[in-house]
This record gives sequence, structure tokens and C-alpha cells, in this order.
Amino acid sequence: RRGAMVGNVLSMSSADDSWIVSCPAYSELQDGLVSILTDCLATLQLHSPQLDSLLLNEGVDLAEYPPLFTLSLTPPSVDFTLPPTLATLTTTLSTGLAMMNRLEPHKVGTPSSSSSHSHSHSHSKSIAGVQRKWSLVSLLERATILLLSQATRYLVDPSLQSHDKQVLRKELANELGNFTQGLLLNFARKGAPSPGGTAGQNVFKTPSFTLHDSSSGKTSFLSFSDQGVFMLADIFTKQFFK
Repeated sequence: RRGAMVGNVLSMSSADDSWIVSCPAYSELQDGLVSILTDCLATLQLHSPQLDSLLLNEGVDLAEYPPLFTLSLTPPSVDFTLPPTLATLTTTLSTGLAMMNRLEPHKVGTPSSSSSHSHSHSHSKSIAGVQRKWSLVSLLERATILLLSQATRYLVDPSLQSHDKQVLRKELANELGNFTQGLLLNFARKGAPSPGGTAGQNVFKTPSFTLHDSSSGKTSFLSFSDQGVFMLADIFTKQFFK
């Protein structure tokens, strides 16, 4: 069954992706891959140094934490025999964000005069969308933490040339800057998911940030009650990677 499902998904034309929204097979396959990738990143995170230890110079022995991703931000190759690079993580961020942008915004309101069956179906689709978005947010959090940890490990490594560190800072600032800005816009348009929500509640709450900082003229995170990882990425982009 799984093999047939994968075959059906891969056989569909990539020229028009409008079928993605309404294709159950694609959604099921995609959800499974997101779950697998999230678990893989969580496992890798256990073998990556803690950010606070690296930043506070708490005597982390870098020899105990060999790099998990090679030092490259060139778009990853489809050759699976090659080791993963930092670009694998940045691509995960951009792809995950693109998947979130495809999701319909959560709509809150009173039932219309439509039939109860129609309303029940719509409600089920809404809950599924909420769950799918939260799964993507979890994936993005794992990828962000691992990217920050691995990049910082390179930047504090005394054996890495200063020029290479400077290039890494610049490229990461650009990649993470684009990601955090895109994420802010997504949350502003469609709402930021909360892990504390339930099916009977509004699980999308108004994000506690402003989109425009009048003092600097730039978009910025002011507060994230449930998405602190992304606020940390924004801080790294504007302060540590500059």
C-alpha cells in the first residue's frame, strides 16, 4: 500500500502543484516524512554541543563533538552518498516554511447555516491543518537549534581560519534573516500555533510580537511565548552572525 501511494504521488506532474492541497496520499506521505525528519534531527541534537556552553566558553571539548554537518552552505546535492552539510539544515528551514505557507489559515467563527455534516467535515479539516502546522513548527525548531549549535561550534573552533568564519557568519546571517522574516510574515497572516491548544479551543493565538520596529525600520521579534527558538535565531542573526 505504501509503495503504491509513493508511486502515485511521484507520478503526478510537478508543473502544477494545485493538486497538493487536495491529495490525501501526498499529505499522508508528507506528514510521515516530516515526522521521521523531526525524529532524526532530535537524535542528532543529542550529539551536538549545547549553545549556552559554547557561548559562555565553559570549556567544551570540541573533540568530543565532531561536526555532524560539513562546512558548506551551497545547495545540497541529491547524491545521498555525500555527507550532509549546513545547507541541508538551511534547506530544511526554507522548505518547511514553504510548506507552512501552503497551509490554509485557521479560521475561528460561529457555525454557519450549512448542514451539520458539512460543518463537521470543515471542522475536521481545520483540526488536521492545525496539527500539520504544529508538526512543521516542531521540525523547524529542531532544524534551527541544530543549525545554531553546529554553526557556533565551527565559529568557536580555533583551528578554523578567520576568513572561513567570516564567510560563514555572512552566509548564515543572510539565510537565517530570510527565514525569520518569512516566518514572521507567516505567523502574522495565518497565526502562530500553540502547543497548549486543544481541539475545542482556538489553538492559534495572536502572536505577541510586532511586525515593525519604528526605531530601526526593520521587522523584529519582540516576544515569543511558545516560539522562543525562533526569537533566538533572530538574535543570532542580528548580533552574533553579523
